[in-house]
Amino acid sequence: MKLEDYLKKNYAPKTVQNYLEDIKHYLNHQGPEKAQQATYSDILDYIGHQRKRNMSTGSLNRILQAIKKYYNYLNEIEVRTDHPCKHLYLKDRQSTDIQLQDLFTEEELQLVLTRAKEKRRHKLYYRDQVIISLLIYQGLKNGELLNITTGNVDLEKGTIYISPTEKNNGRTLKLRVDQVLIFYNYLNEERRILMRENHNTFIVTSLGTCPQERAMTHVIEQYKGFFPDRELSTTKIRQSVIANKLKAGEDLRVVQAFAGHKKASTTEKYRQTDMEHFKSEIEKYHPLK
Repeated sequence: MKLEDYLKKNYAPKTVQNYLEDIKHYLNHQGPEKAQQATYSDILDYIGHQRKRNMSTGSLNRILQAIKKYYNYLNEIEVRTDHPCKHLYLKDRQSTDIQLQDLFTEEELQLVLTRAKEKRRHKLYYRDQVIISLLIYQGLKNGELLNITTGNVDLEKGTIYISPTEKNNGRTLKLRVDQVLIFYNYLNEERRILMRENHNTFIVTSLGTCPQERAMTHVIEQYKGFFPDRELSTTKIRQSVIANKLKAGEDLRVVQAFAGHKKASTTEKYRQTDMEHFKSEIEKYHPLK
């Protein structure tokens, strides 16, 4: 069995492509024979070499995952009986700065919702679309999603009220026309079938109960394979929505109110200057070797 065939059995085409590219670089650097016999230390040295290239934590983790898949493959075809980096995990600190180059365009975010709409036989078909649409259009945080009640949703006005939290202001946001239909179908079809407890939480689990934060994360994790080189998470989606609005020229104060930020300086962090955009494009298409 070829490596590519092994990967195709387990991962999405785009993920396979990225894994193959990372594994190719690894084999070219180590040499095929040395790579097959590599030890934990050899792999750690290689990751260290990549770290010196100022790669982001996300990129380093992606490379490590690709290398792990390579040794999974060698185990599968019985070239090796051990796995030299199975228990290797990176402990790089995640920067608190917003890495604008790692964010998603409106088109990329829309792709996630489009994929969700293709799962027509899914038990939570409309609920998942509700969650994804609130993430990619309203840029909500996990906690804000969990706090929405049925009374916060006004389909006649096409609005949703987001309750205030310790860090964010409350606000009333407009729903898109296509969202109103999704919400209507969810409330009047799916949610009624799912409900087994009498509560007014808007988003419910498959058992009709109030969800935990992990449930929101799980909805998004299903689509990570489409962006293997970046971190697809509820936080990254929110950051992308805010950054895209500023990039499109929307007024800082308007975006601040939309995001619920208590300080304009918080919103300002998402502004991408022309020079930052130029740097990210250089890194994306012409990375330093």
